[in-house]
Amino acid sequence: MRTVYIPKGETVHYESLTTEHLVVHGRLHVTYGVKAQSITGSGVIDAGSINADTVCIDDVESGTVIFPSDAIGSQLNYDGKLPGIIYDSLGFKSAVRKVRKIQQATNGRIVFPHDAQQFSELRPAPYFYE
Repeated sequence: MRTVYIPKGETVHYESLTTEHLVVHGRLHVTYGVKAQSITGSGVIDAGSINADTVCIDDVESGTVIFPSDAIGSQLNYDGKLPGIIYDSLGFKSAVRKVRKIQQATNGRIVFPHDAQQFSELRPAPYFYE
């Protein structure tokens, strides 16, 4: 499957799900796991595990938040500095272009998985939840 779309107001159940693109505006329940290149939407996903290159979450209070997983580890990498150890430099540059396109289209905030500077500026749980 190329794209799986879950519309608002619908609940869909799978044992496992593998697709290129997953767009969830309703509720998705996956017993075992989800694997996708990109996950977007404003719905709810309940899954045993989630494996994705890019996750983009739309929330009323915080707007769009983009989690590029390990595709882009820090702001330095996003700005063009290659990571110290890299297997596929062309794939890395493609991932940066893809996330940049999503960020520009949604005006979203990117949360990098390995950026100590950014992490020091975030409010982690339980302080984030009020």
